[in-house]
Amino acid sequence: MTAAFGWWLSGTISEYRRNAIAYSRDDDIREYRSHMRVEAVLRRVSDGRILWKDSLSWTDELMNSSDRSEQEDNETLTIQAISERLADHLYHRLHGNF
Repeated sequence: MTAAFGWWLSGTISEYRRNAIAYSRDDDIREYRSHMRVEAVLRRVSDGRILWKDSLSWTDELMNSSDRSEQEDNETLTIQAISERLADHLYHRLHGNF
C-alpha cells in the first residue's frame, strides 16, 4: 500500500450550447456560436478537502455546412478548441492562486 500525497483536479462540463447567430438571405443558418461552461475543483488527496474551485466558460463561432459530415467535423473541432482554451485558462487560474 502506498501513501497518497498531492492534489486531485476534477472538472465537469456544466453547460454546452450551440446557437445560430447568422443567416443567409434564404433564412438558412450560416454560422453558429458554441458555448461551454466547466466547473473545476482541486482537492487534497489525503482528506478530500477542497482547496480551490471555480467556474470557467468560453465561446467560439463555427461556420455551418450543408454537408452533415463536414458540419459534425466543424463542431468537433470547435469543441476541441474551446476545451483547449478552457484548459489553458484553468492552468493560469490555478497558478495565479497558489
